[in-house]
Amino acid sequence: MIKRSGYLLVLVFVHLVFGVSWLTLLKVSLAIVLVFYITLPLVYHFFPTVPRHLVFLPFLRWPRGASFTQPELSGLAAARNFYVTTTDGVRLGVW
Repeated sequence: MIKRSGYLLVLVFVHLVFGVSWLTLLKVSLAIVLVFYITLPLVYHFFPTVPRHLVFLPFLRWPRGASFTQPELSGLAAARNFYVTTTDGVRLGVW
């Protein structure tokens, strides 16, 4: 209830301050609902790579220049680097 009334207050504020018509505000509101409540859940459901990339972030390399094979350079004195090979042939790096 509070979220809806807050959203309505934002719409009234935009209408009064910026002079945006109610029809334009309605179109923008419907577009927001369409994207967040229909399109994103469908993309998340039908494309399994999307949640995988959002959870594990394989494209992100942070911190830059970090050497994951030498954990002592990252301030982890008691850690050691080794690899585990699964039965599927996947090689996992472990500290």
